[in-house]
Amino acid sequence: ANECDENVALTGGGTQKRYRLDGVISANRPVGGVLEDMVTSCAGTLFYGAGQWVLKAGAYSTPVKTFTDDDFRSGITLETKISMRDNFNVVQGTFIDEAEGYITGDYPQVSNATFLSEDNNQESILDLNLPFTVNSTTAQRLAKLTLLRGREQMSFSADFSTDAIEVEVGDIIQLTHARYGFTNKLFEVLSWQPKVRDADGALLISMSLRETSQAAFDWNAADATATTNHNTVVPDASTNSTIGSITATNTGFEDTDGTYVPRITLDWPDAAGGNFSHYEVAHKLSTDSDALYEIITLTSSVVSLTGYKAGVSVNYKIRAVNASGIAGDYTNVGSITVGGDTIAPSAPTSLNANGVFRAVSLSWTNPTAKDLSHIEVYRNTVNNSGSATKVTETNAEYFVDSPLAGNTAFYYWLKAVDFTGNSSGFSSGANATTTFISSSDIPANTITETEIADNSISTGKIQANAVDTNQLNADAVVAGKILAGAINSAKIQAGAITTDKLEAGAITTDKLDINDTLALSGATSGFIAGRTSQSDFGTDGFYIGRTSTSGNAPTGFQLSHTSLTTANHPQLNSGTVQAVIHDDDTGLRIYEPVFYQRGGASGNDQLITTAGNSNTLTLTKGDIHTVSLFGGGGGGGGGSLAVQNSTGNAGSQGGTTTIQISGYSAGSYNGANSFSASGGAGGAAVTANSS
Repeated sequence: ANECDENVALTGGGTQKRYRLDGVISANRPVGGVLEDMVTSCAGTLFYGAGQWVLKAGAYSTPVKTFTDDDFRSGITLETKISMRDNFNVVQGTFIDEAEGYITGDYPQVSNATFLSEDNNQESILDLNLPFTVNSTTAQRLAKLTLLRGREQMSFSADFSTDAIEVEVGDIIQLTHARYGFTNKLFEVLSWQPKVRDADGALLISMSLRETSQAAFDWNAADATATTNHNTVVPDASTNSTIGSITATNTGFEDTDGTYVPRITLDWPDAAGGNFSHYEVAHKLSTDSDALYEIITLTSSVVSLTGYKAGVSVNYKIRAVNASGIAGDYTNVGSITVGGDTIAPSAPTSLNANGVFRAVSLSWTNPTAKDLSHIEVYRNTVNNSGSATKVTETNAEYFVDSPLAGNTAFYYWLKAVDFTGNSSGFSSGANATTTFISSSDIPANTITETEIADNSISTGKIQANAVDTNQLNADAVVAGKILAGAINSAKIQAGAITTDKLEAGAITTDKLDINDTLALSGATSGFIAGRTSQSDFGTDGFYIGRTSTSGNAPTGFQLSHTSLTTANHPQLNSGTVQAVIHDDDTGLRIYEPVFYQRGGASGNDQLITTAGNSNTLTLTKGDIHTVSLFGGGGGGGGGSLAVQNSTGNAGSQGGTTTIQISGYSAGSYNGANSFSASGGAGGAAVTANSS
């Protein structure tokens, strides 16, 4: 009580008690909370000891004890600084102002320029409310005392000897410790706790100390600042704040992923008067009806609007609302067109082109713009970017352009495009010439059938005339490798297939389909059919060809005599016909016809054959032919005998001449197929006279 009753000088003269407690206590509050609030009125320390509550007022007192190294009974703990979280350089708060009818008001803020400088001019404020202090000067003195004591930051803790029994919380002691350079250094006791050491049962006193000084409790009357009185005026519930002019700006930005975010920022002066509570900001698309206004409630005088696309027009208006919930009038409607990203990225750099087989490999460096979307690649066959064609879009830093013509020069340029569609100008150009592979580049026998996948080479991939007989191994092409219908007469060179290239028995009648004339060429060309060899047509068979075979007539269609004596040709009894051809259009043609003469001198038939094609007899369908036959001549007159008066033999009748025609078809010739002429009568016998 002695410290609280001390008189403290005032700025305007006179004094006041150092500390005084004034206030109203609510009976429903917890006791502990009430005691904590009371202690603030004297910057004191309240603790429970010896069965009673003890209050130490915040005032400097003479040290009650001095401790040295001999009093330590344990190791020591020293902290020289408190954390920034607990540190402060400004104290402010409220008190119950008796000068204003005991209403709660703010006491003047207390700060220290030295402390602020030590903290790099970063304000750190402690809110110290004084609910049981009613005087502004007292409140400022308590705030200053709290600030100065708070900057005494060194704390010390250790176990002491029983000499510390005489000390209690709130006392000031002196400490001498050579190692830390302490000589009678002042510390305030923050905690005091007796304990028994386990090793020997010795009684110890554990204390926590906080650095202090007499200067921390100093007060100068000139330090006090007059409190600004704020008379309470009850506003008219119908009045409201006014709002100044509104500034609307486009404040769009690039998001972290590089996309551009359109944004409108509205800014206006703080509301003036009218028991202000908050603002209501209304906004909508200019093309929407008023019913579609969106309302934002806020207390600050700046707001940013997102969600609108670039290029649209937005209407906005603002009004204030007072503490009674009454809204004022909206400001005039303003409008703004939402801006978009108009800045194009820079062009890619370091473009390089490298020609390879029927392709060009490109590489470059992309710009570092966050909103880069992709790169456009342009190509031309001349060095002119204006007429170049875009060939691809990519977000990489390389591209292979293929397939391209071989041994051809190509020119390239790049453009960078952002997410909004802004495009850079063309980059510097680069060019390269494609390469190609000729047959001379491939060593002989490098590519064999084992390197070629089945069915990988089709006719569409083989150049015309690329494969000839010189590129094919003997027996490389067999029937199993030739597609049905793949080889026709148009694909076979004249004279390419000769008999030595045909396997015996390879061509049979089921493999022949003759739709046109079957032409024979060569000096000895021909066909043989039947059971005979070509050297002898004396037995069944026939031969078609241009030359004669051994012992037979030349050219034409030859039939053996045995064939002609069958029932199909009863008109021929014997002999050989060199050529018999018959069809419905031409009729019957007999080449080198055979004539038989009967009635020879010896009585036998006589074969008359006239060589040469001039003796061909052709009977054409519908024609009428006259055949003249001459019988054999009459026999000679009877001869004289060597004996006179005897008669010689009479001459024999001339032989019969016969023509037989074979091979006609029904309807082509309706006449007889055998024509004969009788020979003349023989001469009469003559009788010789004797002389």
